[in-house]
Amino acid sequence: MVQLFHNCNLERILEGSAWLLDTNMIILKKVTVGEDQVVILMTMTNICVQVHQLPFGFVDTSVGALVGRHICMMVKYDDENN
Repeated sequence: MVQLFHNCNLERILEGSAWLLDTNMIILKKVTVGEDQVVILMTMTNICVQVHQLPFGFVDTSVGALVGRHICMMVKYDDENN
């Protein structure tokens, strides 16, 4: 458990996750007051996925959504890095 004293640090860390440590994923969750840390389910996290060597014409939002649904679900597609 980690305690942060400034909300800006918390938001920066949560937005920057998922974090890796020696190729092991660290899943972070904000705990609310009164929540029992022992029984918190931490089964999902957002990750960034890159797909390389797609044929011309396959780099678009619909293919990104298809890949995202195949993994689990798509949260956001970055069309600025096609």
